[in-house]
Amino acid sequence: FMALLGIMGLTIVVEFFSKSKKSSLKKNIVLVTKKYFTMFVIGIVVAMLLIGPWIFVYHMKTLNQTQQYSLQNIDNTGLGWVLRLGLGVFWQPVGVVPFIFGIVSLLGLIFCILNKKKMEQRYAIYWFAAALILAGHFLITKPLLNNWIVPIHLWSASIWIVGLVLFGFGIKNIQLMLSKTGISQNIVFGVFVGLLLITSYQRYVAINNDQWIQYGRTMDAGMQVLLDIESWMLDNTGKDDVFLAHDESAFALNALSGRQVVAVRRTHASYYVDVDKRYADAMVMLYGNNKEKTVELLEDYSVDYVYIDAVFLLDPNRPMITTLEHKEYLQEYGVNYTVMNVRFDPSTTDAPSYDALVVFPQELKILAYNLTKPVKQFVIGDQLYSAFFEVEV
Repeated sequence: FMALLGIMGLTIVVEFFSKSKKSSLKKNIVLVTKKYFTMFVIGIVVAMLLIGPWIFVYHMKTLNQTQQYSLQNIDNTGLGWVLRLGLGVFWQPVGVVPFIFGIVSLLGLIFCILNKKKMEQRYAIYWFAAALILAGHFLITKPLLNNWIVPIHLWSASIWIVGLVLFGFGIKNIQLMLSKTGISQNIVFGVFVGLLLITSYQRYVAINNDQWIQYGRTMDAGMQVLLDIESWMLDNTGKDDVFLAHDESAFALNALSGRQVVAVRRTHASYYVDVDKRYADAMVMLYGNNKEKTVELLEDYSVDYVYIDAVFLLDPNRPMITTLEHKEYLQEYGVNYTVMNVRFDPSTTDAPSYDALVVFPQELKILAYNLTKPVKQFVIGDQLYSAFFEVEV
């Protein structure tokens, strides 16, 4: 949504200044300001619902910098990457339909350039340029502000509408060329509809055959135990109850039940939450050697349940991670850690990596402090899958 607003805003600004003569520029600015002042005020008020807390509460500093560590390392992304994105709209040698779509879109761009005196075609050119500018904004904002939004997010959000517009103009260009040969325009329309149907079918097949879609349609023991956990949580816990667990497990618990958690998957957490402080506190609560500190933190976070599962808290390949600034804190309360260079976003190898504190599974001292009691266990076959413990402090 913000990307689409961005390309439209850039288009309007460029159009305004390109059409205003120097002698009348000031007059035009005054006229436009008067005409759209009310709309501008309403827009600012609505925008404040989103960006107000960021400006006035957090002083334009987001605690969870997901835009910096997610998906791609912009230190390895430059102007060439941006230009390749633009080229990729027109050159898509990954299949017959994408290839045709790209060539037709290229014809659309040529058509717009040749007819740029018309507003519709001129706007399409502006939109395409604006989408490239949005994708490459980090080339300016990183050196100036040391901040940016994941470039591929902005590009993906904006280019689809631009691509459709260029494709439409490409079809128009083909119609004009064929009209000179006497070929019926119905043929062009039929080809267009056929491409849409083929593309839609291919997309349907790809989604239908996706491994996770296929797995979601099964009902093996792993799927059944998740549904059992969901049912138990909804039936036996309150909507305001707070759960302490490994951040990945907590992400699943929140998805299954909507219940609150101490720490959640980093890339899905709020921008305004200090996730690394929460991770460190969760580590101290689970593994710390100071009972009084554990009680203090349980009360601070109003924790009602502790969730222990074999998938994460007992698997050495699924550690918890926090930043180096919490090194002394973990040392003080006896939490063992290893300093390693890791990605905060493990979903892709393109994400940047950082030196961080990696906490592997260790003794769950919280269970030895008589602060909890077991209330529910879940098993798969004869193997314990997970257990809930109610906090009693």
